[in-house]
Amino acid sequence: MLLWRNGGDKLLTNGVLYGTSPKQNSERSSKGMQTTTGCLWLTGRSGAGKTTLAEALRDIALAEGRPVEVLDGDAMRAQLSPKLGFSKADRDLHVQRVGQISSRLAIQGVLVIASLISPFEEAREKVRTLHAANGVHFGLVYLNATTEQCAERDPKGLYAKARQQGTADFTGLTQPYEPPQKPDLVLETGTHPLKDCLAELEAFARASRFL
Repeated sequence: MLLWRNGGDKLLTNGVLYGTSPKQNSERSSKGMQTTTGCLWLTGRSGAGKTTLAEALRDIALAEGRPVEVLDGDAMRAQLSPKLGFSKADRDLHVQRVGQISSRLAIQGVLVIASLISPFEEAREKVRTLHAANGVHFGLVYLNATTEQCAERDPKGLYAKARQQGTADFTGLTQPYEPPQKPDLVLETGTHPLKDCLAELEAFARASRFL
């Protein structure tokens, strides 16, 4: 049974590329299995379900023999940006670093599913522009769940801890989350069950030729 859980606490693939090689992917296309590699960028508040959906979509791609990588924001921060804090400038820099990695992987024929809070519009749009400049297909997916909905769901008690300790720069509490102005897909993860959101995400990925 599919259930919501807290988003973003591990690197699901531990830096390993699963599935077929770019050559095999080319062979799939030559046989009429047309897909376009690229990046699906999942954004939303902590606890909105980003990693849960990224992992589920990754499993679908793996079952079909697709080369796929999940770039999880928290895990990537630990490995890529351990010295960065959570100020707007540091968050934006982290988003740009992940965006660079995403773009390079996609160029190599890997389907990238990035799951980051990425709370600021300007930083997200810079990532979109970067992918476009490199000829990489990009889809921005907004997981719409309010701070209250995420705090109620959060099994780790991150919101309660932040409120008790007055944590600075906590998205949704002491730092804003700017909803995307022009997302390619909106998933109502705050009110809809996981299976429905996953079905919408998969349908979008197929219609847009990510899968």
